[in-house]
Amino acid sequence: NCSGTFSGSAEITVIPAVIVSSVSPDSGPTSGGTAVTITGSGFQDGATVTFGGAPAANVVVTGDTQITANTPAHAAVIVNVAVTRLDARSRQLESAFTFFAPPAVTSVEPPEGPIAGGTSVTIHGSAFREGATITFDGTPATDVVVVSGTQITAKTPAHAAGTVAAVVTNVDGQSGELASAFYFAPPPAVASVEPASGPAAGGTSVSIAGSGFRTGASVTFGETPATNVVVFGGALITAITPPHVLGTVAVSVTNSDG
Repeated sequence: NCSGTFSGSAEITVIPAVIVSSVSPDSGPTSGGTAVTITGSGFQDGATVTFGGAPAANVVVTGDTQITANTPAHAAVIVNVAVTRLDARSRQLESAFTFFAPPAVTSVEPPEGPIAGGTSVTIHGSAFREGATITFDGTPATDVVVVSGTQITAKTPAHAAGTVAAVVTNVDGQSGELASAFYFAPPPAVASVEPASGPAAGGTSVSIAGSGFRTGASVTFGETPATNVVVFGGALITAITPPHVLGTVAVSVTNSDG
């Protein structure tokens, strides 16, 4: 038998834990591709990153406290972000990143206005975000206000006559389009008035030919409004002349949009 004591020392390697403290930016589009920086500690070369379980791309460990990566495509939801080392040690930061859906445009009210622009419109849809912009056939709207995730108010720009698409683009670059969303109406033009004369007492039934006439248009002879105005289409209006002093006057048609 032998007995005795042993004295000495041994080296113990302490492996740091993985800690994820922040993700910046903390939101991006569902299409993925957002460049993010993940900060924390215990990061090592070869570590992987997942967003809601989906692997990130272009993961680069720039140090034991920082990782850069690109987000994957993901459904619109708030997700956890996890970092996993080659030794299988892992840690996640809960509710760390929000995937935003692209905006969708469902309607523009009113759906028409003059080519001069300035029509106050309300855009309805979904997934609108603060800072969103609106274009009508590529021309930016003015006075854009994001009222909520489903409603935006704005004023139309000046534009050539025709029906155009409305596009809402969020600050993350995602956009939604509604084709044939708004009609820029040309001003009315008067080509002829038949008959071209009548008594000063008024009461003459006349036909006004031209273009761009719209329901609700009014007619004046000089500065005096006609009565019984009926818009039969974009090219024909009938009316009854008002009483007026003797003389030749201009005949004007004014649409309801001014």
